[in-house]
Amino acid sequence: MKKLVLLGSLCLSLSAQAYPLIHKPGALLTQGGASTPDNILTASIYNPASASIMLTPENSFRMAIWGSAGFQTEVGQIDNFEDDLDDVLDGLDSSDPAVVAKLDSTITRLAKDGYINMSFGSSIPLLPVVVKNDLLDGVLVFDISFDSGAHLSVIDDDNTVGNNPSNILTEDAAAYLVGALHTRATFGYSRTLFDFKSSELYGGLRANIHNLQLSRQLIALRDMDSVGDILDNADENLESNTKPSFDLGLLWKTEGLTLGATIYNINEPKFEFGTLNYSDTAVLTAAPTSSEYTLDRSFSVEASFESVDHSFTLTSYMDVTDHTTIFGQEQQLLQFAAMYRPQTAWLPNVRLGAEKDLEGEKLTTIGVGATWFGGFTADMAFALDTVEIDDSSLPRKFAFNIGYSAPL
Repeated sequence: MKKLVLLGSLCLSLSAQAYPLIHKPGALLTQGGASTPDNILTASIYNPASASIMLTPENSFRMAIWGSAGFQTEVGQIDNFEDDLDDVLDGLDSSDPAVVAKLDSTITRLAKDGYINMSFGSSIPLLPVVVKNDLLDGVLVFDISFDSGAHLSVIDDDNTVGNNPSNILTEDAAAYLVGALHTRATFGYSRTLFDFKSSELYGGLRANIHNLQLSRQLIALRDMDSVGDILDNADENLESNTKPSFDLGLLWKTEGLTLGATIYNINEPKFEFGTLNYSDTAVLTAAPTSSEYTLDRSFSVEASFESVDHSFTLTSYMDVTDHTTIFGQEQQLLQFAAMYRPQTAWLPNVRLGAEKDLEGEKLTTIGVGATWFGGFTADMAFALDTVEIDDSSLPRKFAFNIGYSAPL
């Protein structure tokens, strides 16, 4: 567990898709991507048309006091990944055939299923801002956010150390390390397209400016003494890219029901990694080959239902298409959430959410959160899948966010 803390510290030191690129902020951790007036962050991250429902007729301005700050950890389906990797690093000098055989087996297992992902995200205080603009007959959104992440896994060239049991130092296994620093500025516009008797259709357009610094490295295990030594290299070999992306959204809202659809990353911008160098061509071949990260064009749909007295809301959100995360993992999310707002200022609004990854690791995650005093939010999420870490059964994924936004 101490090594997970170490990785978290690394991500904090590194940082100060139209959907969250690395870290899902604020109450979105529980609520998901469905558009509701409760959460101003949906207007700057998910459906751009949702900005139109963030203001009341009497209100022309709304902002987040401190939108969000939080972290997330995720590990592969393997027990004690960090401890086993440290055992491998400690045993690299051994010439005992029994030790060598055990380490060979451990390296193979680590390379097959083991990884650690860590992310951290934060908004700039007072952002995002949502403003009604009479000249443009619509609503404007502006936001700047930061997030960062690191990924650690093991790459094996499939040559067992048993081929040379007298010296494990010749074993060509490597730590595969990805680091990412992301700054995003968002400019959005939303307006009413059609106004029916009891419903409205909104449209939205958003331009995102991404500065993405990416690092991708292979580090020979024989050159490292500990997991900490490996992680110390995460901010090296960074390649900086600045590219725009564009999103379009539609949102239909009637009494108690909201339906929406969004196209993200219409232009599919590509971001370059730093050059991946390694002496063993077999390890290079086993590593992910692409030197680019593409913000995949993707399509999502959403729906929400609100009770007549506005005290209860059910939401759903689904990625219709899959996309690749910045760590090279496939992802397609299906989300459901329920929110309850007591009719008293003394009790917090509460929410419960569930998320299923239909691709990749296929994790199921449960989120819980609450809002106090009109705007202070705290949310956490955890995977139902577990692993053994330091003799304790812990969820494979855990995340926590706090924030404060001006109420509607």
